[in-house]
Amino acid sequence: MQRLALVLILALAPVVVAALALGAYLNYGSIRQSYLDMVGSRLDTVARRVASDAETALSLGLPLAGQQTLARLLERERAADSLILSIDVVDPANKILHSSDPDRIGTTETPDASVSEDHSVAIRNAFETVEGQVVVRASKPGLDRTLAEMARPIWQTAIVAIVVALILSALAVILGLRLLRARVTQTEAAADGLVPRGSRAAIVEVDAAHRAIADRLAGSRAV
Repeated sequence: MQRLALVLILALAPVVVAALALGAYLNYGSIRQSYLDMVGSRLDTVARRVASDAETALSLGLPLAGQQTLARLLERERAADSLILSIDVVDPANKILHSSDPDRIGTTETPDASVSEDHSVAIRNAFETVEGQVVVRASKPGLDRTLAEMARPIWQTAIVAIVVALILSALAVILGLRLLRARVTQTEAAADGLVPRGSRAAIVEVDAAHRAIADRLAGSRAV
């Protein structure tokens, strides 16, 4: 019985662990995607605001490269969100014309997924021609740190739940086998000896039916 209990527990443990681990992973995946969508929405909102101001200046005849007031706007928007690395205004050739980081001005925008999460919005003139783009860069390490902090309590809870579930599963197996053993080993006396307690009534009925058939056969032979 102990060996059977061990086999059942070992067979049940991977199923319990896999089910709870999958639940934790799906829960983290849902939270992760919601967080990234929220960050993306924030970055897009900032980019659209800057693009709107640049397009207004274009409609007044001020070329994109000459919009010096954009520098203060970019610095203000950057300071409002610690997650943002920089906000750049680039021309169609990806040359940075204005930036919240002065060191980036005049360089070429080269996206690097390991460094930043970039979101861009096109800047168009009155004729719907693209004059440039607003590129908002969020810190990839910053995003990863936040996601790691969000994941930690989820996995901690999952580990506790797995341990508790394994203990409860083991107890359920042991208790179930003990009840089964007790039911099988409990016997009562019948005509043919000891029989399982739950089966005595059925066996007595079968014996009575057999005796009745035997009596009828004996009577028919006597005739």
